[in-house]
Amino acid sequence: RHPGTAYDVVIISRPANYGRYGKLVRETHSKAAIIYDAEALYFRRTEQRAALTEDGPLKDQMVADAEQMRIDETGYFIDADVVVCISESEASFARSIVDESKIHVVPAQLVGPIYGTKPFSERQDVLLAASWLPGADSPNGDGLTWFVRHVLPHLRRELPSVQLRVTGANPPPEILTLAGPNVQFEGRVNDLRAL
Repeated sequence: RHPGTAYDVVIISRPANYGRYGKLVRETHSKAAIIYDAEALYFRRTEQRAALTEDGPLKDQMVADAEQMRIDETGYFIDADVVVCISESEASFARSIVDESKIHVVPAQLVGPIYGTKPFSERQDVLLAASWLPGADSPNGDGLTWFVRHVLPHLRRELPSVQLRVTGANPPPEILTLAGPNVQFEGRVNDLRAL
């Protein structure tokens, strides 16, 4: 909105941000190309969460939310000048909506994991390297909750002293309730090799 500020390209990541800023960018920078970094199909995440939810009213709300997200995300694919997806699955969905020339796949890749030299017999514990920025109901939160409830009890029967070590700065309070004798929150870890 500042006079004299002009952008050639604006990258908007994630559907919530596109919903919040896409129209504003079009209005204030009509010549700027907008790249939509889809990152993931959020409506699919919500559909998957609904499928795992047993609470009827909550499930119904999630299904309705997923449908609205699908409509919104479809609109963002249409509005953007270029779309970046991280997998062929997302790109396939995008291609069903817009011309293939708008779609680019840039796979998410770890930067060279470095494997330790200890043999399996000398290793211990389980590590979840997580980001908590998206909150407790993110895939990281759902996955950790599921693991603690459904997998960790089996591991503890075989390995009573096993530790699930969880990284990531500022875990939400709901997630911190999972802490216990076998679940340890490490906070931000600059070098995962130490763990």
